[in-house]
Amino acid sequence: MNDVCAHTITTYRDDVIGYALNMHPFFGDKVEVLELLFEIISKEGILISEK
Repeated sequence: MNDVCAHTITTYRDDVIGYALNMHPFFGDKVEVLELLFEIISKEGILISEK
């Protein structure tokens, strides 16, 4: 997954102050716990899927 859409970290000096797990919509049905999330954001028009 990371090869398709890399995760993002933010550092300040030597401290990690932010982290974002980025996931391409292609993987929306590959992680069971996230299936409902992808369904909702797709239905609401938040998710723009490239096919």
